[in-house]
Amino acid sequence: MEVASTTKPTHVKKMNSVKDRDYNIVLLGQGGVGKSALLVRFSTGRFIHEYHPTLEFNCETTSVIDEEIAELKIFDTANTNEPHVYHNEYQGFVVVYSITDRMSFETAKQLVKLTREVKKMKTPGGFTCVALVGNKMDLKHERIVSRHEANDFATEHECLFMESSALNNINVEQVFHEVVRQMRKCRNYKKKDKKGKNFFSR
Repeated sequence: MEVASTTKPTHVKKMNSVKDRDYNIVLLGQGGVGKSALLVRFSTGRFIHEYHPTLEFNCETTSVIDEEIAELKIFDTANTNEPHVYHNEYQGFVVVYSITDRMSFETAKQLVKLTREVKKMKTPGGFTCVALVGNKMDLKHERIVSRHEANDFATEHECLFMESSALNNINVEQVFHEVVRQMRKCRNYKKKDKKGKNFFSR
């Protein structure tokens, strides 16, 4: 299923090149954690209660992030076991679990490890373009996975961490925007590295 956003960007001050506007983001995680709900909420502003667990969603949308246009292609795939299949230099990963489901968190941890291995091998500078997202924070009364535990894991494995609620539209936009910001850092490093400059000396 494909979802397209018709939102027009506003308040653009920096005109980045067409190539630099493109960002591919892959959603990974156990079925039922709310990956599709996050994608639909981000791209359309709507929340849909039921999704087929094996249905793949693809979304193309335009956002303005830090005054620069970003053309996002987001892939919500049912195949969560082989993140390297979806990797190229323009991709980031959002690994989702439910804060009410311990097994989904254990699955997410394994996926983070796999994606970090891929990114360290292929991403210039080893920058993280991986985000660990604890969804369904609207069900905090049923919480099983603590924020502290998830944050510690994310810190250890050098990935972003955030909790969200697709239902209540909490941190949904922030998740995707933060991944784009990390992808931009990676690209800037690559450009500076080609010019023989040290990205970390600024």
